[in-house]
Amino acid sequence: MGQNIIQCAYLYKENTTPEERKPVRAYAKEHQISMKNARYPLFLRVKDYQRAHEISEDIEGEILIQALEAATWLGSQVRSGKITIPRLRSDSKTVPLLTRSDTGFRMESLPIPPVQVSYPTGYSDNTELKDQVRALHQRGKWACKMMMVDVESTAEGVEGLFFPWELLTVDLESNYPINVRRCRDYENRTHILLRDLMLTMLREGRRPESIMVSDPRTEAFLSGFCQEQQISLRNGEMPDMIDSLVNRNLYWRAVVESDLPEGMMQTMDFYLFAPDEKMPTDRKELDPLYFTFSFVDKSSMPDPLRKNIEKILRRIENLQNKKTPDHQSHESSQSFVISVSLGSGCYRHIQIPANALLSQLSEAILDAFEFTVPHLDAFYMCRDSSSVYYKESEWDTHKMNPYTNEITLLEAGVAPGKRFRYVYDFRTYWRFRCSVLKEVTDETRAIKVMRSKGDAYDYYPNKDFLDE
Repeated sequence: MGQNIIQCAYLYKENTTPEERKPVRAYAKEHQISMKNARYPLFLRVKDYQRAHEISEDIEGEILIQALEAATWLGSQVRSGKITIPRLRSDSKTVPLLTRSDTGFRMESLPIPPVQVSYPTGYSDNTELKDQVRALHQRGKWACKMMMVDVESTAEGVEGLFFPWELLTVDLESNYPINVRRCRDYENRTHILLRDLMLTMLREGRRPESIMVSDPRTEAFLSGFCQEQQISLRNGEMPDMIDSLVNRNLYWRAVVESDLPEGMMQTMDFYLFAPDEKMPTDRKELDPLYFTFSFVDKSSMPDPLRKNIEKILRRIENLQNKKTPDHQSHESSQSFVISVSLGSGCYRHIQIPANALLSQLSEAILDAFEFTVPHLDAFYMCRDSSSVYYKESEWDTHKMNPYTNEITLLEAGVAPGKRFRYVYDFRTYWRFRCSVLKEVTDETRAIKVMRSKGDAYDYYPNKDFLDE
């Protein structure tokens, strides 16, 4: 995975620049080669996980020329019947090897030595984060699968484009995807991917009782971590949702290379994988969307992409036949009084309009407890992942639910008697327990603290660190 590959791409004239064609034409003219209807060679350098780019050193050009000479000689020998290249099989004991000497090329057979395949083992020395995960309540069963994402990505401080790795994760009880941030070059940076997995568990507010895997790569990565965290690691068949996420990554590549408008990518992702209860039912939104997808040119698309668009169209048709939910039954003057507690003897009673956004409730909680530093946060409205709403962030690589600035309290299911959790800063993991005490009428629609008790500083998980 870390080796450079030098290759020669043959491109049509319309796919090259005048600067790229100039040396080719000069060479062809010197050697009396006709370029009519010919393709233009372009020398490239590429890594398996990075995008190809032009080679820039003379020695690379010399290596590539030697390889082209060898390929030309081998092609002529095969066409004349002088050499037959054996077909490689999984049980082959030798591999054909073309060598070069002063007298020319020669075809040999190279014995294949027995190779013991090994995969990177996950390791992390972040004891603080591991202790926080170990303290979480153990609940639920997950399934995980390691996969390289065939979508070119960039990262600050990293030269060129690369293909990231992703630990696809699904909650087996709710069949719902769990977001783990993608990682560049995980083979040499397993501690980064493990860190993001642990942050995901903190964000979920739990560590699973067991994790199911089906391939040796994922098993090697998780084995040591699961043993440390007392999580049962077992082999089994992956759920259908894992296959859906795999297909998601495959069709995403097709979307990137297609003529679809960039803004449609996120829309496609949402309408394919979000559960029915998260789907809009307003025809003012659905009808234009159906029109857009209906008139996309699908004739030249790869089959996976075309089939997914057809699936979206069928799903939108079903949604168009549903009734629009009536969230307007609450008067604009209605507000909730929510008790938000950080620990025994530390709480705030906050009054907030019923149709305020979750992000506004987040701001109200942080202001009430005098938090000023911005961090990621999320609301957990029930025990599974289907009703988790995150602050808008690049961390959310599989946006399945609206962000907190896109959904109101009413739409999130807030009502008198409702209990839910609010988590702020997934590294320090401030956990607030929220309980809706009552619904009141307030014409001012003000957000205000009705009652306050206790100091949040007394509950800081790393208070000793602050004292230093």
